[in-house]
Amino acid sequence: MRIGLLAENLGAFPAGMPMTAAALMKHSGHNLGNFAFWHASAAMLAQEPVLVPFRARAEDYLGRIDALVIAAANWLNGRQDFGWLADLIEGLDVPVVVLGLGAQADEETRIPELTPGSVRFLQAAAAHGPDLAVRGPFSAEVCRAHGVDQVAALGCPSLFLNPDPELGRKVAARWAQPPLRVAQHACTTRPASRAVERALFAATREEAGRFYVCQAPLEWLRVYLAEQRPGAGPAIEALHRYLAPELAFADFAALLRFRTQVPHSIPAWLHLLRGCSHTLNTRIHGSMIALAAGVPTLCLTHDTRTRELCQRLAVPAIAVDQVQSVGVEELFASTAFDGEAFDANRAELAARYRELFAAVQVPLGPRLPRLAA
Repeated sequence: MRIGLLAENLGAFPAGMPMTAAALMKHSGHNLGNFAFWHASAAMLAQEPVLVPFRARAEDYLGRIDALVIAAANWLNGRQDFGWLADLIEGLDVPVVVLGLGAQADEETRIPELTPGSVRFLQAAAAHGPDLAVRGPFSAEVCRAHGVDQVAALGCPSLFLNPDPELGRKVAARWAQPPLRVAQHACTTRPASRAVERALFAATREEAGRFYVCQAPLEWLRVYLAEQRPGAGPAIEALHRYLAPELAFADFAALLRFRTQVPHSIPAWLHLLRGCSHTLNTRIHGSMIALAAGVPTLCLTHDTRTRELCQRLAVPAIAVDQVQSVGVEELFASTAFDGEAFDANRAELAARYRELFAAVQVPLGPRLPRLAA
């Protein structure tokens, strides 16, 4: 069976790619965190999939694939229109499996209004496959509010990056170890997160053992690469004001350049994080990759997307408005992590994922069966 995977790559930058901020964003879907669910989705399958890029046309893949797996993200919003994806699904007319579809809003009380094309995408996907696997209860509620009830809250495929069925227990065993080297996946540039983001940046400046793993934004990467781009100055200055307005720009830029890592692939990312004692993150997929590396991890939640994913995936988390200090020992001591519950939840979700693929007869490799056993 020939399986198409809607993704830009399998979780790695292509060889020979220009090392520019724009290229890094283009080939990662504008956030390196997308590597996590692209790589994990492909790793579930029995064979390497046919990559189907964003805005692909059905006529280019007719007769080339027998089913389509859609590794989705926070697409349930009022900004983007996924009419092109509805056209692709309807034009291909093959079974479809949607994984990790999510909504993003500040509060669960506000249901985002979707564009007509995005509603049509939901309808087309529901008509061509089993339940749409959405990230959590809020995302399911958004789908239902737009007339699509065929949904299941199953988190994100990034939960299965590491196939070890005892991963949670192993992370829990390291929870109270001394914080010797701390990675931060952060800089969401959201107003609600500003105080925590500034505290994380200040801690990086003051503590030699902390560094950033950059997923986005574009401006951070431009500073990291020391790029001089016409018209980029105002956005970079806005980032400076958001994170460290008290610093001279030269000092701000120097800290970004010397305390930032940009992994080129999921294996490289996992290798980098395995040398860490802890990670502290405002980015959910940085948290998922860190857990996959077996590292004690806290996600600092700040919107519906991060909250529902942490809740559904049993990821250790604390809300940004509850953070009094970004001291690693204090934060980890104040937050419990039940490794057995994490492993049990992961096994249950792996079984649910297996059912989705079985419903459309998509063959799987050993990863999900091992976790669901």
